[in-house]
Amino acid sequence: MMGPKGNLPNVHVELTYINSYQVKNAISKEIKFEYYWLDDIKEPNPNLIVSLENFKRIFKKEGTNQRDYEKMAYLKNRYVTDKGRLTINNKKVAYVVYFASSADSNEKQSEQADLINSKDRTIVKVEPNYVKIQNGVTLSVKGMPTGIEISTDQLKGALGYARRMFMLIEDAGVNFDIGRKTISSGPTLKRYKEVASDEYRKYLDNVMPWVKDERARVPQNETKDVTFNKLRECPKMMYAENTDFIIKPRQEESVTGIFFEQLGKGKFPGVAVYEHGYANIYDLYFAFQDGDKVIEFKQRIASFLKNLSANNKNWNEIDYLVMFELKDKDKQDLQKKHIIIESVKPTINNLHATYTLYRGNDIRTIQLIELKNIISMKI
Repeated sequence: MMGPKGNLPNVHVELTYINSYQVKNAISKEIKFEYYWLDDIKEPNPNLIVSLENFKRIFKKEGTNQRDYEKMAYLKNRYVTDKGRLTINNKKVAYVVYFASSADSNEKQSEQADLINSKDRTIVKVEPNYVKIQNGVTLSVKGMPTGIEISTDQLKGALGYARRMFMLIEDAGVNFDIGRKTISSGPTLKRYKEVASDEYRKYLDNVMPWVKDERARVPQNETKDVTFNKLRECPKMMYAENTDFIIKPRQEESVTGIFFEQLGKGKFPGVAVYEHGYANIYDLYFAFQDGDKVIEFKQRIASFLKNLSANNKNWNEIDYLVMFELKDKDKQDLQKKHIIIESVKPTINNLHATYTLYRGNDIRTIQLIELKNIISMKI
């Protein structure tokens, strides 16, 4: 049974921890072989957790409008949890999911549980209880949380609430090795995503209407601080001396901004911009080497493929695709659509593109520029 005190093997675990950041000697201690749940945190709110089923049962017989304020009061500062089992490849897979009451509940709860520094929430207290409450969908194998994340890109609805969701899927049928970072696409991954989507939909239908104003009641300066603390945790940019962007881009707009920054630094000689903006079909119209060219900016390749499928963009009219970096998942998405990826030598004549994309019988090809390479260039 999956839970805070579930039936797990009788295993003794000793952790040896060296805090190189604070230059302390090694600490060794025996730790419990069990999940560290929100349920284990009793202070300062012993009623921190409420199950979705209990919430529905308590308010089942009452009307809706006249009970809204009571539902809001009941859910205030509480996590809503649900759990269940599904079958994958004839094996039972257990899962548990928590939804925070507000966008910054995880940060606040981590601070109250003395897991992070109250003044700088990016600093995790590791002496040696190195845990922090955060969102995401992750996988556990045979009682061992792996840290492998399951993408939540498939979630539909009020996507801002996805940041409140934490889900752990326990699948004893998965083979795991220490170096593994992802789960291969296939029926198993599809089932993980389906159950995550199902739980998210249940939350939106049954809980969201009574917590949706919580963020608005948070003081504006506190909300801003939380956002900055989250940004500080993001992966930092390499070759920081060549860019004023601190973190790697997470949005298409940041990709666009980096391109224009590097253009201003002289990394794309010969480019003369006609117009940039989202009112036109394409993102950037420019002149280069006596010809008119078009650029599309994308954070992930899936967005580009979606545009093509919806006929919002025309392959044969696009000259360049600009991304920060082309990841393995992007390459897999291209291959699924039978688009050939060929490495090319970056030159001034192709705006330092690193890949050429070919599709079927289309005569035109698209050059793909990775801005991480542009940033590293010296003029």
